[in-house]
Amino acid sequence: MDTKVLQRQRKKAVVGDDHPLFRDALGQLAEALIPCAEIGLAESMGEVFELAEQGAPPDIFLLDLMFPGMDIPVTLPELRKQYPLASIVLISMVSDEPTIALTMQSGGDGFIHKAVSRERCIDAISRVLAGEYVIEREDLDAASDALAENLGPTLTARQRVVLDMLATNASNKLIARELGISHLTVRLHVSALLRALGVANRKDAVAKANALGLLSGG
Repeated sequence: MDTKVLQRQRKKAVVGDDHPLFRDALGQLAEALIPCAEIGLAESMGEVFELAEQGAPPDIFLLDLMFPGMDIPVTLPELRKQYPLASIVLISMVSDEPTIALTMQSGGDGFIHKAVSRERCIDAISRVLAGEYVIEREDLDAASDALAENLGPTLTARQRVVLDMLATNASNKLIARELGISHLTVRLHVSALLRALGVANRKDAVAKANALGLLSGG
């Protein structure tokens, strides 16, 4: 197979943490979860962005929530904007609900407390890679599930328009024509919607959006 094709097919993960031991451990987890993946290790958000820009875009980011260069309401939306198809998982000792909620609303796909077991951490990352919206706190009560259910997705005005069009069974081609945007941009909007709603397909996105009252007139 052509070398360039192999490079495009190869998975990529970027790990960011300023503690060497934990950074290395996360890198090992990424290698175990994504065999043959290219793993980049960073000790600051500046390095995270540098590594992400090298070669193919990352499939997943595993990031400490409190390390050099991380400003939750600024950094995470920018990372999400630059890499809309990547999974972003934050791993931290933080446990208060407002911070976790802000993290998820700012672009995170998953939050994992550093006190959880290796098995729970692996399971949580696997679920995020499978398209789920995951919060794993240090306790095992229902608080995490309740928080995930009550956060509600934060959608841009354009995403809401695309969502309304999905509800009419409009194809990507029709959406692109009606909104005057490219097919690629439509696909990016749809992918972002699926991620924000924590669903795997357009039909489930419309059903969940309707249940949450996100559709116009819904």
